[in-house]
Amino acid sequence: MKDSFTMVQTMTIVRTIEIPASSEEVWNAVKDFGGIYKWNPYVQSVSLLSESNEGEGAVRVCHMYDGTSIKESVSGMNYENMEMEVRIVDGLPSAMKEPPIALLKVSGDETRSKVTMTMDVSLRYGPLGQLMKRFMVEPRFASTIEELLRGLRTHIESDSFIGKRGKLLSEEEARVEWQTADDRLARVPFPL
Repeated sequence: MKDSFTMVQTMTIVRTIEIPASSEEVWNAVKDFGGIYKWNPYVQSVSLLSESNEGEGAVRVCHMYDGTSIKESVSGMNYENMEMEVRIVDGLPSAMKEPPIALLKVSGDETRSKVTMTMDVSLRYGPLGQLMKRFMVEPRFASTIEELLRGLRTHIESDSFIGKRGKLLSEEEARVEWQTADDRLARVPFPL
């Protein structure tokens, strides 16, 4: 019999957004693995660790505005279906049983696209994990995914960079953000 404290609580969160742009344009932004800082309102800069910027095996470290870093890799890519699977490799909260997996899928035509993000998350802590899932983790992940998708839509519509809290940035303002991140990283390197 399993100890109820170690039982895993798993959840799947799905969010979708429509973007008034071709599926090809949206897919190009999504599959640009090292370019997530252009549209993710949480990511200040990215260090690409792999030789390739896209496709299975690509690895990046996202340096967040809050000073934390998350290492991610592309664990699956289907160019024909415009799907990319991303797994968090390092930088997980201790409550996570396994690395979360996010699947981004783009569909549509020459004028409108739909982007669906599905995230699977497994938590530890049995009954406590169930409470955390319901009242903390699921609402937070759902909100974060919605903000990411809004950032992507705004980036595509405006051709601007998305900064902290979704603020639109000019290219010059974005350079200042990246320099600030680089200065911080020079003081506190991420363990690779």
